[in-house]
Amino acid sequence: GETVTVPLSDEALNLFAAYKNEDQTRLLGISDSLRAAWAKTAGRVARIALILHEADDSGEWSISAGTMEKAIQISRWFDQEVERIYQQFGVCQPAETGLIEFLREQGEVAPRDLQQWRRTRYPTADVAEQALMKLAEQGLLQRRTDSGNRGRPRTVFEWIYPDT
Repeated sequence: GETVTVPLSDEALNLFAAYKNEDQTRLLGISDSLRAAWAKTAGRVARIALILHEADDSGEWSISAGTMEKAIQISRWFDQEVERIYQQFGVCQPAETGLIEFLREQGEVAPRDLQQWRRTRYPTADVAEQALMKLAEQGLLQRRTDSGNRGRPRTVFEWIYPDT
């Protein structure tokens, strides 16, 4: 058998590039074990897209945006299952073991505070805010916007989880 290259349509290529960028950002705030499991998700998406493309037998030469969207959805499902199983077996430990202690000590933090605390883990305020939002969704923090008297409102996250 001769190797055949199946190209991506322009739309599929844009979706794949956006997914890879999102994937790189997502890898910043997770445990080492999950990072290892998720490190090759972009390759998995490409392989799933090829399988779906061939199974569809549409006669199209390039992989469509619709096929790429399905491949990304399937890959995200795999990632969720890996995370669920890792958590179930206690393999998934926080990437930043000192983060909880930092948040407890501070009481409340703004995304910039977290960024300044661990600039390599949280290179931008947006990445820091995403990490804080995840903890808020888990019930550990409460998001609050301080309007103050002047200037731009400041978003802070307050530690609300009881110490045990």
